[in-house]
Parts: sequence; C-alpha cells; structure tokens
Amino acid sequence: MPSKIQGLLKEEAYIGIAVKEIPKELLFRIGFSDKLENGESVLPLPIFGKYSKFNSFGRDLVLRDQPKEFFSYDVL
Repeated sequence: MPSKIQGLLKEEAYIGIAVKEIPKELLFRIGFSDKLENGESVLPLPIFGKYSKFNSFGRDLVLRDQPKEFFSYDVL
C-alpha cells in the first residue's frame, strides 16, 4: 500500500458498490451468499491473485536487524 494512502487510513475504511452493476454469478463466485443481505462482506479468496492472497493471509515481515530466535529439537 503506498505510504500516502496508508497515512490517510488511521481508522477502518469501508468501500461499497451497487450490486445491480455486478452479475449474480460473479458475486457468488467471489463468495457472497445467494441472499445478498445488507452489510454482507467477504474476504477475497487467495486464488484471485497476489494481492488477494495478501488480504487473506497477511504477510510475514522479516526483521533482518534483529537476532534470530533460538529453537531446538529434542531427540529421543
């Protein structure tokens, strides 16, 4: 997300579009229910692209300037 936009979003943001403009088959494929209740929302499936995958799962931020965590296995 560009830093200009990220600075503006200090609170939750909601984006809405008129459902009349989108075919019902596409809405169902995206993940909406058949009833399309008011206020219904979906998280995009990660199969739609790298940004949808980021929105679904987030990302791991590697802090290369921090020491690594110690982890070991016990061998029986």
